[in-house]
Amino acid sequence: MLVYSLAGVASATEAKIGLGAGVVPDYEGSDNYQFIPFPSFELEHEGFKVRSSQFGVEADLVPFEAIQAGPIIRYDMGRDDEVKDDFVALLPEVDSSIEVGGYIASGLPLSMLGMDSEAILFGRLSGLQGLDGGHEGAVFEGSLGVIAPMSDRFQIITSLSTSYMSADYADSYFSISAAGAAASGLAQYDADSGFKDIGVAVIANYDVTEHWSLTGIGSYKLLINDAADSPVVKDRGSEDQFFAGVSIGYKF
Repeated sequence: MLVYSLAGVASATEAKIGLGAGVVPDYEGSDNYQFIPFPSFELEHEGFKVRSSQFGVEADLVPFEAIQAGPIIRYDMGRDDEVKDDFVALLPEVDSSIEVGGYIASGLPLSMLGMDSEAILFGRLSGLQGLDGGHEGAVFEGSLGVIAPMSDRFQIITSLSTSYMSADYADSYFSISAAGAAASGLAQYDADSGFKDIGVAVIANYDVTEHWSLTGIGSYKLLINDAADSPVVKDRGSEDQFFAGVSIGYKF
């Protein structure tokens, strides 16, 4: 989880670790869900940060108050033949892969816009490219949201997002070749590049003590365009994609 802040640059090293659990679709576009654990961490020194980012790691290499930017490396689970849908399980597997890329994010206190509020408006753009062995495509993500402190201990983060997929990514996850159609009984389909989804997310974080915190996460994504029209989604899954999880963290 990424938390934006416009606080001054830290002068000492701080570390946070967390452990959580959640439920996610068992493949992108599925209407079946699976349980996953998700550990998290964040290490900060003199304004530079390294932290967990979904199933990966990202670094903030810009030691300025209002800008975060740096590289991302992430693990993509792919889609194997153990998915719960019997028809999709007969399609060729999408091997797991490593994705690499980068991001830039920034925040602006609403008070600077003349509003009587401690909330922060933030935006983020990122791009990831799959390496050889998996989908070998690219995904570009953008989000816009608000961090709203409800008290000294409690804050809520809400955001809107969208993502754009390359042709290779679309082909790997949403196309069905003639051979795949023959094996699965699903209709042949050729997915192309384009916007893949739109979504909304809510994160609630409560500092139980000076060191312990509790975080709840909920998100919803609507698959659109060629992703939503794919038989793996339209016929065998759902364009509605949900995530829900909870995590407990400790700050040193």
